[in-house]
Amino acid sequence: MKPKWYSNFSEWPIGQVELAFNLQRNDELPDFKQWLESRKEIDPITDQRLNELRLELQRFVSAWNEYELFGRFIGPLLSLIRFWGRTYNLFHNRVLSLHLADNRKTAGQVDAMVAAGIEQPERPYFFIHEYKRGLNAEGDPQGQLLITMIAAQHLNADGEPLYGCYIVGPYWRFVYLDATTFAESQGYDATDAAELRIIWNILHETRRRIEARLALSDDQ
Repeated sequence: MKPKWYSNFSEWPIGQVELAFNLQRNDELPDFKQWLESRKEIDPITDQRLNELRLELQRFVSAWNEYELFGRFIGPLLSLIRFWGRTYNLFHNRVLSLHLADNRKTAGQVDAMVAAGIEQPERPYFFIHEYKRGLNAEGDPQGQLLITMIAAQHLNADGEPLYGCYIVGPYWRFVYLDATTFAESQGYDATDAAELRIIWNILHETRRRIEARLALSDDQ
């Protein structure tokens, strides 16, 4: 079957992304599992703040729109991780594009990404996508995230894996892309105290991996 091609990231369903780029799913990838299973002790102040955010999410998630979900929960959670440093930053609503040699193009506005660069994203590493408040949201967040990661893969052209997550209501699903293989986690419920700590740990490990990659690049 010949894959369909879409001009905007928001139009891509997961099946067409898999078909267009010959992707295979394998949730048993060792590095993917290590990413998800990494654990770090959470200090009491951070743990208290996580619980405050969790309770607010539990109370209001069904009423919030996506902007409120980001402003009241996702943004404050990311601030606890501190996704910025000397050579990288967290960017919102920036445009990313993919232009193939056969002149096929697709592009879109990325909800959030962590990338090398301070004022402009240069090399993206981690994407946070589609913070919708419920499962009846339009579009396919899984497909939209994956096509965004494919675009970053072509842009970076370094053979390194990419990381992402998409959020629907309280549920966070983490996605890993390495060459033509991708993997996806279970949905972690941020209204559950134990699972919110898992989300925090995965985000913290993502920052650690990004910083390690940037340090390696500086040494080359």
